[in-house]
Amino acid sequence: MKEILLTGIEGSNPLGFLAALGSVVVLGRQHPDVRLSWRTFETAWRPILHELPVSRQDLSAHLADLLHDSPATDNVYALDKKLPYPLESFRAHLADAVAQASLDTRAEVDLLAALGTDAHADNGQFADTTFRMVRSGDSAGQGLLAYAARIKAHTTPETIERTLLQPWDYADDGSSLRWDPLEDQRYALRWYDPSPTANKKFGPRTMLAANCLALEALRLFPVAPVSNRALTTGFRYQARLRQLTWPIWSPPLTLQVIRSALSLKELHNRDDPKRSSLRAMGIEEVFRCDRIAQNQYYSNFSIARPA
Repeated sequence: MKEILLTGIEGSNPLGFLAALGSVVVLGRQHPDVRLSWRTFETAWRPILHELPVSRQDLSAHLADLLHDSPATDNVYALDKKLPYPLESFRAHLADAVAQASLDTRAEVDLLAALGTDAHADNGQFADTTFRMVRSGDSAGQGLLAYAARIKAHTTPETIERTLLQPWDYADDGSSLRWDPLEDQRYALRWYDPSPTANKKFGPRTMLAANCLALEALRLFPVAPVSNRALTTGFRYQARLRQLTWPIWSPPLTLQVIRSALSLKELHNRDDPKRSSLRAMGIEEVFRCDRIAQNQYYSNFSIARPA
């Protein structure tokens, strides 16, 4: 069994954190004993994968194989192009997924639960995840689900290696889910028009595999009905402010323990989490960032800071 330090990931970047979690979700389909920890390396918190029967050289190809052999994910991405979509359709999809699920085969149910809840509706559509930072549907009627399918189709071993094991170069064309703070680049602050129609050379750039793996991590952040609204795991809701908070831990944790750690009350119920209590559980750092709205269609995460 090998330990692999993912030197491309920075734990203070929300997209990087989600990509690290997504790698554990994907690897866990074939290797249920895989664990994740964090340690400082080259001035940043970096993830370490534990209990893997593959080498560092084979990791990217192995992850790509597992990513593209995931019918449950494909089924969900193919349900619609937009997010959210009509409540009754979502409710029917949930019922079908629950009927086919078991303790060992619940990937589709978990992903649907991360997309939203049928307990609340708005204009006939279900209440969806706070992680949706793009418009529900663009001029072509495409939204997060269409973007997710496109991102997955273009994710290769090479893009995975550049995400996990190399410094991020933002060299990929294609859809971005706007989970990286560096993607909050306002038109007024640029020296060129970034729209593809205006400037093909300097169109939007991203890390495809990071977005693809981050989508897999959504299974750990279900949406739940609370009182008269829908809340997404991992977020603090204060008036109009939405904040994502996440822990960095040193002991190697399994996926199920990670799922519990992400929803600890001590992380989310205080402006200043009690560090002594968290450190007793192996949590060394807590990062927090704001969900900021550029306009009525798009949002971004701000640069994270220690909570």
